[in-house]
Amino acid sequence: MENSEKVVAVIMVGGPTKGTRFRPLSFNIPKPLFPLAGQPMVHHPISACKRIPNLAHIYLVGFYEEREFALYVSSISNELKLPVRYLKEDKPRGSAGGLYYFRDIIMDDSPSHIFLLNCDVCCSFPLPAMLDAHKRYGGMGTMLVIKVSAESANQFGELVADPTTNELLHYTEKPETFVSNLINCGVYVFTPNIFTAIDDVYIGREGIANLRRLSNFETLQSATRNIPADFVRLDQDILSPLAGKKQLYTYETMDFWEQIKTPGMSLKCSELYLAQFRYTSPDLLACGDGNKSATVSGDVYIHPSAKVHPSAKIGPNVSISANVRVGAGVRLSGCIILDDVEIMENAFVTNSIIGWKSSLGRWSHVQASSADGNYNARLGTTILGEAVTVEDEVVVFNCIVLPNKTLNECRLRLDTTYKKSKEFWLNYGVMNIPADFVRLDQDILSPLAGKKQLYTYETMDFWEQIKTPGMSLKCSELYLAQFRYTSPDLLACGDGNKSATVSGDVYIHPSAKVHPSAKIGPNVSISANVRVGAGVRLSGCIILDDVEIMENAFVTNSIIGWKSSLGRWSHVQASSADGNYNARLGTTILGEAVTVEDEVVVFNCIVLPNKTLNVSVQEEIIL
Repeated sequence: MENSEKVVAVIMVGGPTKGTRFRPLSFNIPKPLFPLAGQPMVHHPISACKRIPNLAHIYLVGFYEEREFALYVSSISNELKLPVRYLKEDKPRGSAGGLYYFRDIIMDDSPSHIFLLNCDVCCSFPLPAMLDAHKRYGGMGTMLVIKVSAESANQFGELVADPTTNELLHYTEKPETFVSNLINCGVYVFTPNIFTAIDDVYIGREGIANLRRLSNFETLQSATRNIPADFVRLDQDILSPLAGKKQLYTYETMDFWEQIKTPGMSLKCSELYLAQFRYTSPDLLACGDGNKSATVSGDVYIHPSAKVHPSAKIGPNVSISANVRVGAGVRLSGCIILDDVEIMENAFVTNSIIGWKSSLGRWSHVQASSADGNYNARLGTTILGEAVTVEDEVVVFNCIVLPNKTLNECRLRLDTTYKKSKEFWLNYGVMNIPADFVRLDQDILSPLAGKKQLYTYETMDFWEQIKTPGMSLKCSELYLAQFRYTSPDLLACGDGNKSATVSGDVYIHPSAKVHPSAKIGPNVSISANVRVGAGVRLSGCIILDDVEIMENAFVTNSIIGWKSSLGRWSHVQASSADGNYNARLGTTILGEAVTVEDEVVVFNCIVLPNKTLNVSVQEEIIL
């Protein structure tokens, strides 16, 4: 390899004062080492650098402690058979300043070209093609660019390029007014002349001499008056002044690109990298048909040390890390499961990141809405920090949970909107009562009170008034408890062997078919011709005639109407408003012939008959 052809790559990884938006996932691991698609975030640009011809060295530049990267750097160097070195800045110096600070080390291999990448960028990294284009242009630097929507462009550095020569003509960082839908991707290739350009900025700031390459220095000096002399920004201090001077060029990617600033975006980027594995690393993708291994659909990574039950269903877009245990009947989709997590039987996880050493109980449900595809939304992804315990049957929806918490009741943080509905009942006054309409209380009891005509007998047993559907659930519970003494033959029993596991007071109609792996009770009434599938969990509910409840569904504090159907891993639940069964939405009620599709959550809702729910809903009256 000739010295003139050597290439080195520098990847900026930031430091602990950066990436605060990535909490709680960055509390105990550097953000660049957070796994996307089963590999550390920084691993993806490093792997892309490996494809660069004549690559001599990869440098990671940041201000994390060296010990935090030591193990990874050693491992990846051995894996790639290529020297990878971590260089610790003594303080933040900006992307160009950090590059310049280590210029002697970077130039030790006498490279002809230097790649500069940002670790928090997710893309296909077309580095060899970019290098070829850069050599054709003959300039000092080439930057990767992509077209985005005009609405989102101002979140990034916008630029104008010559459509024929691809020369960078104008560059501005996060402009207030629209400039272009062409943005900077944060991936560059330079000749060693980049160090001269950075040196010019230092010289100008020190007031020793005029900038040799930059015009209008007074404007630049005014804009950077409060910036430390040794802090040089690549975008504002280098790209903007050199635009239009035949020094910088662009290379447009037609592939994917995202910026990883929030935990939610890590979920999106994990999905993109998993999809890329189909072409770059198909051996990393799992497969399974549900026989000897779990059913896998779409792009899924499962670490070799993870243990996944064959009855689980995994995918699409799932990354399962080391030593994870996934129980029977579990459903995972659109999620990142970090090291040493235990997910117990029939749990459900989607649009979520489950932190290290966390535990999800049986029939628990961890989910988020992903805010209509906006993964940067504050609560668009549910995130459990390290060592979070979600107990059996608990729902966690659109939440961020800090480390070492135990959740033993449902948590919902989604802003809810109540739909306007018609009044179900009209209250008529009694001003004009018909002559033949006699009320016992007002017309008989009240007038005869105190006339030795009427007496009382106090009961010490239970009593409730059944005015609302919610109270019917409470009263069903009371009558089931009474059956222990009056009609014990009506109460079901079972230990999970030949019949379902039954706990507490449960009635099951003789014609109902309940799978032996289901768990029923307490306070459950199952009517005629009901079909209950494998792994189903029912508690505190009334299931009316001809209902079908498919595998691994969960129902509690709810009434399921005649001929309704609940899909696999669906979750129908209510809070019962702290025991107030008369609360407006304290019990979830599905009218006749309601269909809840697979994996849909219905929480604190009233659903009128003949509706199909194919998206999760909460606290709504669905007409």
